[in-house]
Amino acid sequence: MSTSATMKVISTVKPDLTTKPSDSKQGAMDLLIENCFFQAILDAKKIELPMLVTKFSAQYLHPACPEEQKIDVKKSKYKKMSKFLQEMESRGLVKVAELSKGVLGITELSVEHECLRAFKSSPFARDRKVAKEEAKSKETAELAKENQGIVVLEMFAVCGKTQTFFKHFQKSKGDAMTATEIRELITGYVKDNELNSKTDRRRVILDPILSDVLFDKDFNQESVTWDILFTRFMNKMNPCHKTVIGGKESKLKKGKIEPIEVKLQQRTGNKKVTLVQNLEHYGIDPTEFAHQIQLSAASSTTVNSSVDKSSSSQQVLIQGNQTAHVAKLLDDLKVPRKYINGLDKVKSSGKKR
Repeated sequence: MSTSATMKVISTVKPDLTTKPSDSKQGAMDLLIENCFFQAILDAKKIELPMLVTKFSAQYLHPACPEEQKIDVKKSKYKKMSKFLQEMESRGLVKVAELSKGVLGITELSVEHECLRAFKSSPFARDRKVAKEEAKSKETAELAKENQGIVVLEMFAVCGKTQTFFKHFQKSKGDAMTATEIRELITGYVKDNELNSKTDRRRVILDPILSDVLFDKDFNQESVTWDILFTRFMNKMNPCHKTVIGGKESKLKKGKIEPIEVKLQQRTGNKKVTLVQNLEHYGIDPTEFAHQIQLSAASSTTVNSSVDKSSSSQQVLIQGNQTAHVAKLLDDLKVPRKYINGLDKVKSSGKKR
């Protein structure tokens, strides 16, 4: 069943918006959770319903929290997310149902609720709007600085070992996400299930689902640090990647992207040649690349099949040591240096990327 979030307004009793929270830490946390929830509803108004509560929390509730603050339901009067949602449901902001045994989902959102209309003009909502605009401007500025160029999206796909965890977020085997997206989902899961260690906030208590992802069945460990949790989790997933070239996104490809290889080889008679391979992975035509090098270096070039039979890429052979010309052309094409091997001793013609 799929229902638009912009559906009818749920009939409700008018909430008391004049009540101010106490000055206690609990009161401040109550207010923070409510504000973040209101903002999350506004941010999620175009989503398809029903949506798992865990997914809503990870993708909308926690991201709505200001960077300098942190949602902790245990420090609020609600103590548990389910009780908080019961309160929001009683106000008519949301409807929650058990989608399967023990699994809660949001089935309706009241995006036109008068409480939300009042919230839109609140200082919290205005601050979040400014923060979003600033973040978007910063991202746009960074992209403009790089002039788009060639962007590589390193991703990870859901596999058999991790699919039980990702079912909580309606992700299926083969679905791909960036490392940032995966960290957000894991963080939301830990928070919602209260798995952060009470004695050491740097550690996460492993429930059966996380333990099954991270370790073999015969291995028993009660907790791990956040760094180990993220690292081991993504190591269990299948690496994959996309490229964005000229604003066009490629199809998802399995495995890590192969870097461009630049090699200097000694041939008979003390002659040297420069070899360049794997240009096609970055949308670069080897024949055109060879032509440009020929013009800039005034040196003969040839394009041949790779000597590596397992590789389908072509190899550009340039007479002489032309690594400096190769480096400049790759910089002009805006290939990030982290995806080029063999230019360690060649100074970049532009700023380091």
